[in-house]
Amino acid sequence: MKAVLINIFGGIVRCDLIADGVIGAVEEVGVDVRLLCDLRE
Repeated sequence: MKAVLINIFGGIVRCDLIADGVIGAVEEVGVDVRLLCDLRE
């Protein structure tokens, strides 16, 4: 796998909180691929 694409459509939860969760999960698991996030409210 070369990259992971994550599409987030906020509404109930703020996108910055979701982004913090994604960053925390990547650091905890140790993902070693490109991570692209599309955050929209």
